[in-house]
Amino acid sequence: MSNRKQRAEIAKETLDILERGNYQNRAGKIIDLTDAITAAKSRSIHYTPDSFERVFTERDRRSQDLSPNNIKFSVTNETTLHAARRLIESESDRDIQRFAGW
Repeated sequence: MSNRKQRAEIAKETLDILERGNYQNRAGKIIDLTDAITAAKSRSIHYTPDSFERVFTERDRRSQDLSPNNIKFSVTNETTLHAARRLIESESDRDIQRFAGW
């Protein structure tokens, strides 16, 4: 099976799990994700290209008291996996943790 096909199957399985709100682990236990999914949705923000000006204005407002050396903000046209790999190859562990939300 090709990597692309495997990734597509994993993606479909992930979407199915999100739609159901649970999955069954290898031990046969049903793991409920309903609360976690609800929390993730309620804390998510969808930015469209039309909202970038507002996003950058808010970024500037929030960061005015911070040292410019501590801020790095970028928008890239790449998948999450590509961004993670790029960060792993070029940035410190602390930056990777910030990207992943740890």
